[in-house]
Amino acid sequence: MATSCIDVGEYWTRDDAGASARDQVCGLFYQSSTEEKQRAIALRSRSIQATVFAEHGFAEVTESLTYLCDEDCTAKFVFPLPPKSAVYRFKATIGDREVVTEVKRKAKAQQEYDDAVSQGHSAVHMKQMPGTGLFCVEVGNLSAMEEAVVTFSYVRILNAVAGAVEFEHQASWVPPYVPPTETDPATGALLPAVADANPTFAPAHATGYSLSYTVVVRSSRGFASLDSPCDGLVVEQELPTERVARWAESVSDASRDFSLLIELPKLGGGAADGGSTGSLLLQEVVRNGQAKTVALATFVPRFAPPPPSDATSPKQQIIFVVDGSGSMGGSPIQQALEAALFFVKDLPAGAASGIEFNAAVFGSSFTLMWPQCKGYDEATQRDAVAWLQANVNADWGGTEIHKVLAHIYEKVPLPAGATRQVVFLTDGGVSHGEEKSIADLVQGRAGSSAAKAAAANTTIFSLGIGHGVHRGLVDGVATKTCGLAQFVVDGEPIGHKAGVLKRAALAGPAGCLSSPRLAFRGCLARNVSPNMLPPRVFPSEPLHVLLELPKAESGASLQLIGRLAGMPDVTVDLPMDGATRVDGDALAVLHAMASIGCLLSGTSSLHVGTDGVTKSTPPEASVVEDAIVELGVAEGLVTPHTSAVGVLLQRDPLDPSAVTKVHVPLALPAGRSLFGTSAAAEDMRQRSCRPMCLSAAPMLFGSGGGGGGAGSQAPGGYASMQPQMAMCSAAAPQRKSRGSGGGALLGVIGGMFGRAAASLGGSSASSACPPPPPPAPACAPSGAPTIALDVPMPSPAKKMERRREAPVDCDLRAADVVNKAAVGNERQGTVFAECCDDDECEEQEAACDDVSSPAEMQKESVAAVSEPASTQRLMSKKAKGGAASRDECEEKPEAVQRQQQQQQQASAKVLSPHEALSVFNLMRSVEGAVVMSPEVMAALAGQAYQQQQSAGDISLLEFAAVLKASPARPAALSDDDNEDAWATLLALAFLRKHLGGVERGTWEGLEAKALEWLAGVWARAGVPKSIGSLVLAAMKLV
Repeated sequence: MATSCIDVGEYWTRDDAGASARDQVCGLFYQSSTEEKQRAIALRSRSIQATVFAEHGFAEVTESLTYLCDEDCTAKFVFPLPPKSAVYRFKATIGDREVVTEVKRKAKAQQEYDDAVSQGHSAVHMKQMPGTGLFCVEVGNLSAMEEAVVTFSYVRILNAVAGAVEFEHQASWVPPYVPPTETDPATGALLPAVADANPTFAPAHATGYSLSYTVVVRSSRGFASLDSPCDGLVVEQELPTERVARWAESVSDASRDFSLLIELPKLGGGAADGGSTGSLLLQEVVRNGQAKTVALATFVPRFAPPPPSDATSPKQQIIFVVDGSGSMGGSPIQQALEAALFFVKDLPAGAASGIEFNAAVFGSSFTLMWPQCKGYDEATQRDAVAWLQANVNADWGGTEIHKVLAHIYEKVPLPAGATRQVVFLTDGGVSHGEEKSIADLVQGRAGSSAAKAAAANTTIFSLGIGHGVHRGLVDGVATKTCGLAQFVVDGEPIGHKAGVLKRAALAGPAGCLSSPRLAFRGCLARNVSPNMLPPRVFPSEPLHVLLELPKAESGASLQLIGRLAGMPDVTVDLPMDGATRVDGDALAVLHAMASIGCLLSGTSSLHVGTDGVTKSTPPEASVVEDAIVELGVAEGLVTPHTSAVGVLLQRDPLDPSAVTKVHVPLALPAGRSLFGTSAAAEDMRQRSCRPMCLSAAPMLFGSGGGGGGAGSQAPGGYASMQPQMAMCSAAAPQRKSRGSGGGALLGVIGGMFGRAAASLGGSSASSACPPPPPPAPACAPSGAPTIALDVPMPSPAKKMERRREAPVDCDLRAADVVNKAAVGNERQGTVFAECCDDDECEEQEAACDDVSSPAEMQKESVAAVSEPASTQRLMSKKAKGGAASRDECEEKPEAVQRQQQQQQQASAKVLSPHEALSVFNLMRSVEGAVVMSPEVMAALAGQAYQQQQSAGDISLLEFAAVLKASPARPAALSDDDNEDAWATLLALAFLRKHLGGVERGTWEGLEAKALEWLAGVWARAGVPKSIGSLVLAAMKLV
């Protein structure tokens, strides 16, 4: 008889209550009841092989899971798969015997699996879990030392990114925040159904299995570029039309998602001059003895925006909703702040634009910038930048999306005739129980009459941030509201993808194809999916349509026709004579899954008539389920109502009572840290006074009573929740509550983990450093694994609190807004160079030293600055090494400055064009200037320096200094007052040279505002040459 044993971080729990903590590596293990030796779980390797058809925007993927265990076991693995995918092939081999698998109605397949396992036979089962995007593979009764290989395949539609396509694969998943409604009130443990539906987690090094990728990319047009944030990825050229990307198990990281951005050469003719494009794929398949032709039509409308009108534009609200939950800690919250500022800085201004805007930050609670939206002008932009900088932090507790969206839909007024765009920045880490309520809200199926009316005029544009994003939710809310979704991993520059969303959000109804319809010239179409086209199609964004073509004549074509305000209809034509024919079953599978999607969303022919009007009597749920089962069984699809099962009968069945049941863990996403030793936990205690002990069963958040007051919520995500921990300083103040009912959020954590966390929050806690933490098991309910998180504390927590409480419209001094943010690393905190009292002098001097360190300045970018250009210049000079004032900090010895300068030069890094764009965005003033600074000049010089590096041993910073003092710089711009104009000119030249073409749309707002600001400088300074001629000349320098 074997008992399960889960080892998480420093602690472990056994089935027998009261087990003591032991120092073991993290991961999931099982242990025989007759011996003390721990043995690793069954899954040994996970291999992903994919073929990407880049021109057509889809991929075929095969995953192989290899199991081998030295004791009889049954293994369960819950993991995410991407949205817009169809699992259609499931095979298994146990030992040298192949398991015959079959797709059946889900309940029937589960019963067959359970019966086989209970009788000692081997069996395999794959099913879709509740919610969006999670699947489960079960391998039952695997004999000791017998290898099993489970293989499944799926076809998926790829995400488009400004003319490129992206293939990504999720190796990890953000642990979902679980609200108290899904936990046991007495113990805080997850309800069994909730625990069963979610993955188990472990650090990447302790998952126990290897991970590898082989991705073949095909394109008849060749390739412009293949980019990836994956360290160690090798890209080989097999043929001019084929590339192979390999991420071997020796370098892959199970805590990081795989991402490959594929850019193809521009097409001649239509695509180059802005005309529409697309592709048509045809596939011949045989079903029930009958041959049929399945088509995948991809329409990409490209058109110039309608001419500007003197008339006032229709009212358009844009609301930015930023996830500040604990799971966003580290790089994701920095990217979210950068993205929010990227949007806010370039909205169309003035009453004629019709733009009103607002912002919200949420976690367990939420806050809005204003009760209702305001018009966009210089004053409201300045307020918004300051508010976002003060409030976008990963310290808002759990991920409760529904509450903030419901408030926006119900309470934020939407004028008659206006439309609303919600820009949603999140990792989506909610429980599947909340997913349905969110979907019902955004589709107008739930909520008050005001919420339903708002849903009809609201579109969501989602940016999923970080590794392990809940892509099903993030993509789903955008798709359900006819919006767009993009995704960035930790440290990835956000400008490119945020620009795609920004352009689409600002396009409004007038800038899109409205009332799109399909026309079939010389051909007959059947079973078109989607059955209902979206009400609008965004420019340059692909629209995929799957259908059957039973008849067609020579010269036939498929057309997408749509209206454009004030212009003739736009037509995208796909001739069948130019179609590409492919072998296999991929298109038939996608077609079936698209049809199932229509059934699930209520837009199928069962729900909607041929006139596009919803039928007065909806079909019975059983009728819809039967239709899904019929399609799923016919095409072998794993769906919400069908699953795949296979049984291998054994002549000598195992004893089910002696078989160990184990859960294969997913890796925690990168940036979420567990401690594996007592020494590590002690180190954290010394740095932050107390480790955060998070209890779960299994490894997910629950809730408990006490400590936080009524209505308190448990925190969400394995992340650093920095401001929720007291500083190790006698002067460290207590953090005010973000929770409901007046209780501190940390008091809620105290309720979860006993007295250990209670002293971290609440208004009555002492400001002194808390005593050492109690033994580990005391932090969690008996029998629940315990997790300690790496929580580095920002040094200026006290000043951050002072700033957060200040009114938005206060006169922020220049010294209050210097904000340092690590690019691709965890947030280092905010430094305030303000007048301080004697108690703060020591901390202030350390802050000033930090600001003036060139080595640190080279590694970090200064976060978005909200002050006028003149004020920013003062801040920039301080960032370059100048003293703030004699009263604030003393000047550094010359030798120290020289040493720091040498360190800065040695650590300087050439940035990619997209990384440079992020720097420019962060270093822009409210007026539109790109502020002169070492970071900006290094970003501007990087590409030219890389090309000319062989000319000598000059460093990047020395090269940047030469660029700053270039003879091409007009004399009128040589003084300090106008140096920002030179940096702005160079930035525009850099972007035109390195991010032109279709990517220009991601920074055109920056350009327009910068040109407007430069025009004012030209008028004051009397520069003899035009702005345009100087930008063209500067393109030769960068």
